[in-house]
Amino acid sequence: MTPAARVQAAIDILGVLQTSNQAADKFLREWWSARRFAGSKDRAAVSECVYAVLRRRASFAWRMQSESARALVIASLLAEDANIDMLFDGTPYGPAVLTDEERASIAATPAEPPAHVRDEYPEWLHGELVRGLGDNLQTEMEAMLGRAAIDLRVNSLKAQRDEVLEGLRSLSIAAEPLPLSPWGIRIAPDQKISSLQQTELFKTGAFEFQDEGSQRVCALCEAKPGGRVLDLAAGAGGKALALAAAMENTGEILAT
Repeated sequence: MTPAARVQAAIDILGVLQTSNQAADKFLREWWSARRFAGSKDRAAVSECVYAVLRRRASFAWRMQSESARALVIASLLAEDANIDMLFDGTPYGPAVLTDEERASIAATPAEPPAHVRDEYPEWLHGELVRGLGDNLQTEMEAMLGRAAIDLRVNSLKAQRDEVLEGLRSLSIAAEPLPLSPWGIRIAPDQKISSLQQTELFKTGAFEFQDEGSQRVCALCEAKPGGRVLDLAAGAGGKALALAAAMENTGEILAT
């Protein structure tokens, strides 16, 4: 895919998401499964653009004075100092050239946005957030806007945390042990999940993706080999897998 085609794909995806109740990650998986022509770098670039827009949707809409998918993507590209004219040049599979209205919005300097737009939270929640966070409101909300770090759980049936840490660092992947989980590793936010999935460590089952909170819950259960565990509301079964490792694959887990 050309850079312009990636931009158009992001616009198409966001346009559908605006009228869909489906979770973005599930929608993207289904979208790409039906478009095998896109390579892994294409999928990663388009998906990152989509998530960037979803994280800063209110401020991007304020910047362009429009909530259309196309306007939101233009605002996201402006935030990255991208060459808008080069990407919106009307080439096949790319977006149409900029309209006069879009060029006017790009050139304009919008007024200072209200707090709920600047910090990306619902306007109706403002009073509760002020009461709860006080002077720290802006700091706390801004901390939510960046990409989250990626947490891994080392599969203790196949590897030790120090071994996995060493293996990841040998691949120039920034990794640190999690403080509240004996199996946990945190990866810097600038790393891509797709690149971690390509490592031999992941392919051999040395680690899985699981946030620190879920790992902490499993550690607090203190499940022992030979025990019996009820995992109520198991979802995809991530905690069940963590508990199975803690139980050394002996005993019984009922996941429901």
